[in-house]
Amino acid sequence: MENQILDSLFRDIAEGNVVLFLGAGSSVTDSKIYLSKQLLDYYRDLKNIDYEPSENDIVDFVNKVFSLPEYDRNDFDLNVARWLKKNVKAEGFHKFAIGLPWLSIITTNIDLVLENAIEEENYEEKYEILRNYTEFQKALNNGDKCKIIKLHGCISDLGRYPLLFSSADFERNNKFYNKLFSQIKGWSDKIKILFVGYSFNDRFGSLFLNLFMKEMGNRQFYMLSPNLDESRFNMKYLAAKNITPIKSKFSDLLSTYEKWVEENA
Repeated sequence: MENQILDSLFRDIAEGNVVLFLGAGSSVTDSKIYLSKQLLDYYRDLKNIDYEPSENDIVDFVNKVFSLPEYDRNDFDLNVARWLKKNVKAEGFHKFAIGLPWLSIITTNIDLVLENAIEEENYEEKYEILRNYTEFQKALNNGDKCKIIKLHGCISDLGRYPLLFSSADFERNNKFYNKLFSQIKGWSDKIKILFVGYSFNDRFGSLFLNLFMKEMGNRQFYMLSPNLDESRFNMKYLAAKNITPIKSKFSDLLSTYEKWVEENA
């Protein structure tokens, strides 16, 4: 069954019929794990903040900590940007991924992994990066470059592309979400969506996933996860949301795809 799922997905990728959705887990490797926990531990230690949210809930942390006058949200964003620039780099599998014929890449990541991979592989002419609602609106249906859409800001310029972490941040971004959902609803049913690096067990990820599923409930999705909960209940839950789960790391899936291309050339 899994081989049939992968064969179908890989054919769709090769034909340019897959939109790649990237979450924070897409940057994780065996030796480099930079998720909400690592970011929170860094900033809590840096500022000696004794509040530790349950399950490393970064949304809860930002909501509560920066409601207090002694803490500065701008300082948080600045230090997050510095930390990500220092620690999160494009890996070999990212560079391979941006060479594939995606219909589009949409990400809630705020790091520069994609930008670095594009620069290192000289793919500047292939991609157009849209980092806020205004840029997205202007680029709709314009040009033939593959569009990378960054939904939650970007550390390349905190002034132009503010970072989204709090509940209020997400609410202010509804216009961007709604415009994106409107575009996706107009796509052919042949267009597939592959989620990588998201989890319903993570508050940050689940907020976005649940919003997306609510708006796009009838479309079929693939969800890649190396830590897939394969319990009967969870598999039924995912099926009810039209999600086809694949238990794999992003890097391993790309290696399997590369072999599939060689075998089906």
